[in-house]
Amino acid sequence: MPVTLNERASEHAKALINEGEYVFDDRDAWSEHRPTAQQENEFIRLHGYDEYGKWYLGINDEHREHGMSFPTGISKMFIGVV
Repeated sequence: MPVTLNERASEHAKALINEGEYVFDDRDAWSEHRPTAQQENEFIRLHGYDEYGKWYLGINDEHREHGMSFPTGISKMFIGVV
């Protein structure tokens, strides 16, 4: 499963860092902040898959449309999403 850099997500992450929009998380904190499948689906419904993809640094080349990996800033993405 080859994974390549999602350039759009990389630029988005750099912009967030330059704006001071980041938090240093503790190791394994992702498991506490990870959105549910329902939250992810609702975000996609409200904002579309292109916007959703901005939050994932990796793209699985075998499944380009839905093969996202290496999330970044994902908790912030779901603010306001039920």
